[in-house]
Amino acid sequence: LWYDDGNIILASDRHLFRVYKGQLAQHSSVFRDMFSLPQAPLPSGASDASGGVTDDDHWTGIPIVRMADDSDNSIATLLMAVLHGRYSLPVP
Repeated sequence: LWYDDGNIILASDRHLFRVYKGQLAQHSSVFRDMFSLPQAPLPSGASDASGGVTDDDHWTGIPIVRMADDSDNSIATLLMAVLHGRYSLPVP
């Protein structure tokens, strides 16, 4: 899932998912609590070709949340359930 106007990026080991903080916070107390914590300021200095700040915690100025030990499929399933109200359980 990648929304060009998304304002948060969730990162697995292999993929990035650009989504909306507000929707995640609305449907998940875990995300709501996480987003309520103070954020580190954007670093001064390096920027990418689009002019946005880029470092390990930001991409073009958008915060990146690293989802440690979560698979791409797990994150995609979570996002589909939270953002679209759709989910499917794996068939045994």
